[in-house]
Amino acid sequence: MGTDGKPSTYKPGLYAVRHIDNWDGERDVALTFAMLDADGKWTDKETGEPLLAYKGDKVLTAWPLDCSDAPGTQIIGVPRNWLENWALELVEAAQDGGQMSNQVEHLLEIHAKP
Repeated sequence: MGTDGKPSTYKPGLYAVRHIDNWDGERDVALTFAMLDADGKWTDKETGEPLLAYKGDKVLTAWPLDCSDAPGTQIIGVPRNWLENWALELVEAAQDGGQMSNQVEHLLEIHAKP
């Protein structure tokens, strides 16, 4: 849902996606780099497989990663290259397990906003 209470709408492109992966019936929350096509279908960027493959799978939120390659481009006030590096580290940390809040806190400590 968007901040206005309406369903979020996404344009085709590359996203960092927080989603429910119900492959084992336990509704695991995962972070994945995924592509959204013009038909609204999510595909795992790494494997090419559908992101929503099982009953109960659901996109919780998605952050667009496609933006201008122009030097100095910023997304939500943060330099594009810094945000891309931080997103990669966050996804790797999340895949290693543990408390997500601890991982985010650690990354914020070692990567102070420029």
